[in-house]
Amino acid sequence: MKHANASKYPEFSFNFGDLSVVSSYQKDIVGDDNSLFYSGAPLPRPVTIPSSWDNAVKEFSAYEGIFNIFYLDKSSRKFVVCTDFLGFQPLYWMTDGLNIYFSSHTKFFDCDYDPVGWGSFLSLGYTIGNSTLTSNVKRVPPASVIVVDLDSKNISTRQYWSFSCVSAKKSIDILYESMVDSIDKAISVANAEHFLLMSGGFDSRLIACLLKRKSCPFRGVIVSHYDENFDADARLAKALARQLNIPYDFHTPQKDYFSSKAYLDYLFSSDSEIASLYLFISQVAQYVPQGTVWDGIIPGGSLKGNKGGFQIYFSSRMKKYEDPIWDAARQVFAKGVAEQMWQSFQDALHNEVSNYSDDSEGVTLFNFQNRMRNRIAPNPFKIFQQNAQILTLGATRDYINCAMGFNYEDKMKNKLYFKFLSKYIPEALHLPFAHGSNLVRYNKFNYSFDILCAANNVFNCLRRYPRLMSLLGLNFNKYSFTKSSFLDFVNADFNNDRMLNHQFVTKLMQGEVISPIALHIFFYWRIWRKIHQGNFLRSFDNFLLNG
Repeated sequence: MKHANASKYPEFSFNFGDLSVVSSYQKDIVGDDNSLFYSGAPLPRPVTIPSSWDNAVKEFSAYEGIFNIFYLDKSSRKFVVCTDFLGFQPLYWMTDGLNIYFSSHTKFFDCDYDPVGWGSFLSLGYTIGNSTLTSNVKRVPPASVIVVDLDSKNISTRQYWSFSCVSAKKSIDILYESMVDSIDKAISVANAEHFLLMSGGFDSRLIACLLKRKSCPFRGVIVSHYDENFDADARLAKALARQLNIPYDFHTPQKDYFSSKAYLDYLFSSDSEIASLYLFISQVAQYVPQGTVWDGIIPGGSLKGNKGGFQIYFSSRMKKYEDPIWDAARQVFAKGVAEQMWQSFQDALHNEVSNYSDDSEGVTLFNFQNRMRNRIAPNPFKIFQQNAQILTLGATRDYINCAMGFNYEDKMKNKLYFKFLSKYIPEALHLPFAHGSNLVRYNKFNYSFDILCAANNVFNCLRRYPRLMSLLGLNFNKYSFTKSSFLDFVNADFNNDRMLNHQFVTKLMQGEVISPIALHIFFYWRIWRKIHQGNFLRSFDNFLLNG
């Protein structure tokens, strides 16, 4: 494992014999015989050290929230690790002979590539299960308690909660009570000024209304999404801020963001484990303020359902081996590498899917435990957390037990959200919602919805006729992104990479035309390689200086 000083961010490094831990954004409580340190936001906040390792196991299993907790019992020479019940706070581990390593980032493991991780990354845009892009490095499962005997090196693990515990009871009243309880618990551990990442969607609006009802002062952070729906997302967020009298800061990303140092920081923080190029969420990280920042990840994954079984789900979300991305992968990688990635991914996907029922409820759980955990959660709990304490509504077992108990018919077309809001938070329904690329309204007649829809239709129509736009003096691409200059950065180092097709690398270095998809795959591969080789920042800092 590489030393923590390889990072540009403050990291906590802990070594005890053959055990090593590297964790960012760490808080600790140190005693004479025992020590406790944690990352994230356990609910409630730990204030005392358990008297022994077995008491630590009992206490940690009862915590709510999103966190990792580590505990050292020096007298019994036991080390305890506990992950949050959803597994949203990233934690990775690896064993190498008698050595045991834990880390909040995969960049501290200097290993080869994992074909399962890369296959799922190419097909789905995220890794599945506990796999990563790095071989022999796994995510610690959700709701895990790991006890390491530092003398015998014996490792015992157990799971203290699972989605099989989810109740079948469906009650809007219980849902509201558990939601309010979860936000009260989160507010109680806040350690700085409150901010809310605001959008035009359901989740941030729900949190905004509940924080206002709790008389919890906060400031909105709104980032323009100008390239979609005539910026309806930001326009609705600002309208909500005016309606609820919320002060806010508004940001418009620079069109060359994906050629900037800020984007390099994002890639480094994420370990390049998630797709990010030209995605909106990648830009948000640069605007996350120092303080306590609220994110709506859990409501977004629990109050909305997925239609049908896995065939329907994967038909629109998974790239097949015949799709262009896999053709590009066969161009980029050496003979047999892409095939190995695909087959390894298919075997792992079959095993993962077998854990769920083949219906809408099973697909919703799969989505929550895979896409939500491995693609969406790293943004707030791994990247944004470099700057801020991250809190979210719904990080309690009571809330999850209730919310996940509703079936697809209850949740389809935002029915559960509308039913809940109309009964308990009607002020949230005065404005339409931006949901993905769609605009959604609750009331049949809503002038703001009609105006936004009309503007969006004109916007999308005119974009198809660039000459007409030019004649009208319109430039709707004013805030669209320019091509990342990092796509053009190639050096001779990659001639020695045995996993790459050297004919492809030669063509690239000679300036020959390469398909955009192949170029993007090569971009992610070399970023991941350089981050895990420890020379990422140095290489790209030189490129920026000389560019």
